[in-house]
Amino acid sequence: KNIETDGEMSVYATAGYNGALIMAVEAGSPAEQRGLAANDVIVAWGGDAINRITDLEGHVLDDRTPVAVLRKQKKIIL
Repeated sequence: KNIETDGEMSVYATAGYNGALIMAVEAGSPAEQRGLAANDVIVAWGGDAINRITDLEGHVLDDRTPVAVLRKQKKIIL
């Protein structure tokens, strides 16, 4: 989901309306195994900034590419 409101921007501590909010992660999925969780906001994938959900198109979830997320208002690299 795209960050769309001032409230979402505030809650998730995004810099503007940037990032792709993860609404849910299926148990046992590659996303969960990689460390992604519901309410994470993906802000970078490898060297690419993620500003909207469409920016994720063409990116492959593997165990080598760093993924930057905002989690509980702190940036972490998975």
